Amino acid sequence: GASMSVWQEEAKITYDTGTVGLDLGYVTGQYVFSNVGRLPFAGQAPFERLSRLEAGLTVQGGLWDDISGFVGLRGTMGYEKALTARGLGGTALAGLSLPLGRQWRMTLGGGASLTPVAVQAVPLLSFRYAPDTMPELTAELCFPRTEVAWRGGSWWGLRLTGGIEGGQYRLAEDNPAAPDGVADLFSARVGAWVDVYPARGLGLSLGALY
Repeated sequence: GASMSVWQEEAKITYDTGTVGLDLGYVTGQYVFSNVGRLPFAGQAPFERLSRLEAGLTVQGGLWDDISGFVGLRGTMGYEKALTARGLGGTALAGLSLPLGRQWRMTLGGGASLTPVAVQAVPLLSFRYAPDTMPELTAELCFPRTEVAWRGGSWWGLRLTGGIEGGQYRLAEDNPAAPDGVADLFSARVGAWVDVYPARGLGLSLGALY
């Protein structure tokens, strides 16, 4: 049968004051289909490149003792050829973060995601590990995404990520599979990132995922 492989590039800029965090990102991916003759689209691939803009806002603060809370909003706009408001989606999350000993921290919460095709519940559970013996190393064990980060210095770092990456994209009006339709994609991805910190609270990230 037919199969699909994906190579994605992602760029993101973040700004974090400790209480308020902002981020803006761009994702673009090349989609390669094998055995396209087996697809029901007259021997054509349904799409070759899909892109997405993302923006997020997070507000967090202490509640009592070492327990903190957060509220986050995220908007996305996925498209095939041209930006369109019909590709707009959003997610709202809220939760708590609490320590589990000296080196572990748990975050739990949830929210809802509104996409061009559905409204879905979004559970959140993650565990962050920061060993005392290696302060430059951290690991975030989370569904749907897990990452290991290494801070190489005051201004740069590296990350490896793995998990289930997904997105919704509004297809072009001349798309051979579903003109002006929606592609809803979820698949496993692994990625490598370079993070740069040019100023206090400011971060720039470049990543590649496959």
